[in-house]
Amino acid sequence: MQLRWTILLLLFFMQIVNSLDKAVMGLAAVPIMRELHLTPQQYGIIASSFYSLYALSTLVVALLFANRVPPRIILIVLLAAWSTVQLPILFAASFAVLVVCRTALGVAEGPGTPTIINATHEWFAPEDRSLPTALVMFGTTVGPLLGAPILSYLIVAYGWRAAFAACAVLSFAALALWFRFGADGPGATVRPAEARPKSSGPPARWTKVWADRTIVGSLIGGFCAYWGVGFGIAWLAPLLTTGLGYDGITTGWLIALIFAGQGVIGLVLSGLSHAMTKRGAPSRQARGLFIATMQLASAAAFVAAALMTAPPVKVGLILLAASLPGVTFTLGPSILSEVLPPARRNRDIGIILATVSVAGAISPYVSGLFINAHPGAAGYNHALLLVAAILAIGGAVSFATLHPETSQRALAGA
Repeated sequence: MQLRWTILLLLFFMQIVNSLDKAVMGLAAVPIMRELHLTPQQYGIIASSFYSLYALSTLVVALLFANRVPPRIILIVLLAAWSTVQLPILFAASFAVLVVCRTALGVAEGPGTPTIINATHEWFAPEDRSLPTALVMFGTTVGPLLGAPILSYLIVAYGWRAAFAACAVLSFAALALWFRFGADGPGATVRPAEARPKSSGPPARWTKVWADRTIVGSLIGGFCAYWGVGFGIAWLAPLLTTGLGYDGITTGWLIALIFAGQGVIGLVLSGLSHAMTKRGAPSRQARGLFIATMQLASAAAFVAAALMTAPPVKVGLILLAASLPGVTFTLGPSILSEVLPPARRNRDIGIILATVSVAGAISPYVSGLFINAHPGAAGYNHALLLVAAILAIGGAVSFATLHPETSQRALAGA
């Protein structure tokens, strides 16, 4: 019992490191653009480069390794890469080096979240996975919450390279801790071939899985939610500085405040969903409709933020808008884990999360085009309205398609 909570704490720490590696570019955006004389469109390319091969690497791990190699081993390899691929930025920063290093980091971090989720699910029964998943994913909130002020201080006091160096050190610490304490859980699905149970019937064709409405809805809803993530990682700090006029230190604290709000709201919503599940509510209500409702509410909040001119109110609306879709990434994997047969779970969750993350490659670049085309705050408002429109689509699709119980029966034995 104690071991599984130690493992959960380590996985939580990995998500902190993962989120900081993503966020550091946005926090350092303005001084990097100033030093290297980059346009918003060029910065958008750098921000998008992190996700350019993110999905591909996640797919490769999902298809070739997820069902053959334990998550424990995959995470050792990934953490080793996180520790090293950003180091060239410290010594030879340029537009090309930033693109190459951020692309390489995206390749290494792409499979991270699916593998961390699979490792988490090894230690908990299906009906108990929502809250542990939410706690692990809370690391993506705690990272920027604690790290944004610290990294912003490093950027102002010692230059933006110091923030990248700090992220590399944290990645190495996570590697050392996992190498020492990491372990496979009792629910591991990666086992020797002779120990795997024989199927009770012929497996379903892959089209049966990928045509299932809950799977399709998870893909579309997740993509739309991740669009907002990509925008926030790349453009939230520049929005606060160049769009609303806050200085670097204040921006760091505001980002921390936004992520604190995200964390509190995310945990409250995930806890409510978990309580509904324990009281016997169908997963359709406790998870599927939760996701749909939060995405639609987020779309409305983003529209309000785009229309609002008072900076404090605008920041508060962005906080709310960015927080609500977070349940997609805590309840969504629990739905998939519930629906997919165990033999397919690691691989298929990896494939789905890889596909979803493509939005992170598109969103920063497209947002950069909007911001570049409309100078000042107007460009950021247009980007916020685009996020709102995409989340509204995601919420509508999720409402229509997420029926976990029906899909579980349909995919039994797949």
